[in-house]
Amino acid sequence: MTSSTAKKTVSSYQLGSTLSILYIAIRISTANLSPITDCDEVFNYWEPLHFILFGSGMQTWEYAPQYALRTYVYLLPMAGLAKCLQFLLKFLPTSSRQQLFNLLLLQSSTTTTQEILPLDDDDKPLLFAMLRSSLTLLSCYSELSFLSSIHDTISPTLAHWTAFCSFTTAGNFHASPALLPSSTVMILWRLSAANQLRGWDGYAI
Repeated sequence: MTSSTAKKTVSSYQLGSTLSILYIAIRISTANLSPITDCDEVFNYWEPLHFILFGSGMQTWEYAPQYALRTYVYLLPMAGLAKCLQFLLKFLPTSSRQQLFNLLLLQSSTTTTQEILPLDDDDKPLLFAMLRSSLTLLSCYSELSFLSSIHDTISPTLAHWTAFCSFTTAGNFHASPALLPSSTVMILWRLSAANQLRGWDGYAI
């Protein structure tokens, strides 16, 4: 009886399950199809991140020294991740970078390898795609944690309906790869809610 109950409580959304792998694969493969619809994301986050990484980028008045309304602290974790990805990319042969580029940006495999320039130039689109995919991966982790908690503590049926609504909503499609504080809050809220549902209040806080 105990073993049968244990089997019933195993969540379909646990990391490593077939459903979770499929979920993550679809989310990441479509991450870079999502257009950036918010000008704030471009000019208040991606441009300053470009400035941190490459020493150039457009500056909005909020970042101007005379106003200093925005801080670069929010971008530092992303800058650290970008530096790690840049380091790894240096060791990849051109053909592998081309394949990765085609995979993440869903380009045709007939693209010639000559279209990829040295890392400081044309690999910026690849780095950008990898960063957006990383954000989507983090969002997927929080989403699956939330769904798994609902499955285990409330109802598998409710978890499936929540997954269906979450997967098909346009909001999640746009928010998952977005470099915005609102997307960060979404990720943290899901993780917090997942821990609260399991009664792990210390982690929820």
